[in-house]
Amino acid sequence: MKTFLTSLMILGLITASTVNAAYVCGLSGDTGYYSYLSLRTCGSTRCRELLRLSSGTDVSVIARRGRWRKVRLSNGTVGWVHGRHLCY
Repeated sequence: MKTFLTSLMILGLITASTVNAAYVCGLSGDTGYYSYLSLRTCGSTRCRELLRLSSGTDVSVIARRGRWRKVRLSNGTVGWVHGRHLCY
């Protein structure tokens, strides 16, 4: 199992990082575009939307894959968001 996880890390599919506190930011609610951040089932806009997060929502980043971040909300919900709208 350890070899398998190491292989995934080398391929960049998972990272061995600590949990980072972050919050939703950079949304432009005034224009109606990006007035929320979609929490999705996987790291793609093709994945199902679980929730809509508003600016200022606290999250814990638990994994990274490219520009996407796997996050945990304070209520325990886990999903993926685009990292562009997270501030640390």
